[in-house]
Amino acid sequence: WSLGPELPSAVSHVQAAVIGDSTIWIAGGFLGRHGGPPTAEVWRLDRRLGRWVPGPSLPEARGGGALVALGDTLYYAGGWGTDRVIDRGEVWQLLPRGTAWRSRTAMPIPRGDAAAVAHDGRLILLGGQQSHDRTPVDLADTWAYDPRTDRWSELAAMPATRSHMTSATVRWGDWVLLPGGGDIGAGRRFSDDLLGYDTQRNVW
Repeated sequence: WSLGPELPSAVSHVQAAVIGDSTIWIAGGFLGRHGGPPTAEVWRLDRRLGRWVPGPSLPEARGGGALVALGDTLYYAGGWGTDRVIDRGEVWQLLPRGTAWRSRTAMPIPRGDAAAVAHDGRLILLGGQQSHDRTPVDLADTWAYDPRTDRWSELAAMPATRSHMTSATVRWGDWVLLPGGGDIGAGRRFSDDLLGYDTQRNVW
């Protein structure tokens, strides 16, 4: 491990997305310590320049939203605003060399702290949480967003409710792997499970 350029701001509840092999993007998040306000800031780390460069800000401040790159296009979905309670379902798209995010079809059920990965040209959104700061509830449903049709479709639900596994979720071949996370509905704030989703068979 080696220390890279520091983030422009101390931030949590943020997901990174990678475009190509040289650029890492982050968007939104909660600033500072727990309870900090959300931000609309967007940054990209250009490994060739070795520094963070500001990108087009989100339309509104958000924390806990999902950020995914589909090819050279970024998508930001869900999260919470300044109240950190009302679940947001907006989906925003940033085209290559775009100067502003544009709205796409909102997710069917608003949420934040969901895991999201890109697979076969679609954004796959898994689980998440509703009402972040007040009586939070974890979710088990799974959805796919297809930018070609600008539509969402429901996939097989997870075998357990799960949230806060955003940055740990990865795609491995035809599988999506979800390690750990929270399972508040089952009385487990932290989980040591490893869940696997087979994208070809639509089964867990």
